[in-house]
Amino acid sequence: MKRAAPLFLALIALVALGLYLYAASVQLTQVNTDPKRSDQSAYMSYARKLEESGYTYVGERNRMPLFPILSTLVYEEEMSEETFFLRGKWFNVALSVLLLAVLFAVYRRHLSLHGAANLVAITAFTLFAFKAPCFQGELLYYTLSFVGFWLLSRLLVRPRIGLGLLAGAVLALAQYTKSSALPSLALFLGVALLSVAWELRTKGAPAARWLRDALRSPLLVAGETVGYAVRTRAGARPVLAHAAWRTSPEAARDVLLALSAHWRTPRPLRAARTLARTARAAGSPPGVDGP
Repeated sequence: MKRAAPLFLALIALVALGLYLYAASVQLTQVNTDPKRSDQSAYMSYARKLEESGYTYVGERNRMPLFPILSTLVYEEEMSEETFFLRGKWFNVALSVLLLAVLFAVYRRHLSLHGAANLVAITAFTLFAFKAPCFQGELLYYTLSFVGFWLLSRLLVRPRIGLGLLAGAVLALAQYTKSSALPSLALFLGVALLSVAWELRTKGAPAARWLRDALRSPLLVAGETVGYAVRTRAGARPVLAHAAWRTSPEAARDVLLALSAHWRTPRPLRAARTLARTARAAGSPPGVDGP
């Protein structure tokens, strides 16, 4: 029974994909037949000029180059406008399937398999099926913007250099798809700063002390606090502090923080590591076995 479950899920996914492609093909062949509708001809002209100029054409207005650059993958020299329009629409449909897979991966990080699949189905059949059969970059922009803001939200929870670079790269691609990402990013940062300021005010403590308190997480065993996972610096991996003889977890936490003013690890531990490296480099002292 367990072996049949993946096959059953794969079958459902293939059926859903078939229905999505059928709905997109109906929209593509029977509804969206005019390239001048919704400014699609402008994207076609942009892609054609990019290809003919060797990708030196700059463009104009609010139209950005990422989607036209991708559209040149299905363009051939002296191709008719009708053929290019048809190929471009099918290319966007294929791209939308890839974007739905990306959205499913994001949804799956926070939802069950059933919940993520339902949300992808809702996204596909209420928005993507109507927007994908168009020669436009809206779906690419929507997806990149969503993923970018999702990465920023994770960055606020746990700051990391790699995550910050990834979020910046995704939002840069969104900006190169449609020049609307920067105002939204400014709004997001403004709301985030206001939220932090409100938290600082309601905590009633200095900012540094509040931040350090927020980075302490208790370690529980059978409901009892036995130690703390302490982030001595924002974005750093936590250091575990537990009680020793006749001390408390809180005392261990406070000592760790007091001795970690400038580094992730406390000063005595850093000193011990330095001495160990020095002894290892000079050779083990008499009576002590080497490593």
